[in-house]
Amino acid sequence: MKDCGKPTNEFLNNKNIDFEGEEKKNSELGRKGEDIVIDYEKTTLKQKGREDLANKVCSTRDIGGNAERFDVLSYDEFGNEKYIEVKTTTGRLNSLFHISEKEVEFSHQYKDKYYLYRVYYLNAKTMSAYIAIKQGPIDREMLKSVEYVCRISEK
Repeated sequence: MKDCGKPTNEFLNNKNIDFEGEEKKNSELGRKGEDIVIDYEKTTLKQKGREDLANKVCSTRDIGGNAERFDVLSYDEFGNEKYIEVKTTTGRLNSLFHISEKEVEFSHQYKDKYYLYRVYYLNAKTMSAYIAIKQGPIDREMLKSVEYVCRISEK
C-alpha cells in the first residue's frame, strides 16, 4: 500500500476548518437557547401558581457542567421532574441539529420525564425564538448517521 499521507507540519498547518470557533459559536448558541427555555419554564410555572417550583428551575451546566445528560431541570405543575434537552438553531424547525447516542439513550431510559425542546429561529440580539416541545424518547427513525468511529490497526 502506497503511503499518501501528508507530513505532520503540512497537516497541522491546514486550517481550513476552525473547529474551535465553530464549537464556541455552537456553545454560545446552545446557552442562549437554554436561557430562553429556562425563562419559558419559569414563566409557565408562575402562571400556574407554582412560583415555588419556578424558583427551582435551573440549567444543569450550573450544577454539573457538561457532565449532565440533559440541559435543564424543570417541573410540571404537580412537582414532577422534567429532564429537558435543548437543541437550538437560528434556522427553521426542520434544520438539522446534533444529538449524541448518550442523549438518545437517556431519552429512552427516562422516557416519562424526558422532553426535547427544539428552539429555532433564534434571534440572539433580541433573545427571541420559537419553541417546539416533544415529550418522550427520541424516535430512532428520526436520526441520521453523520459521524463514524474508526480504528486503523497496525500490522
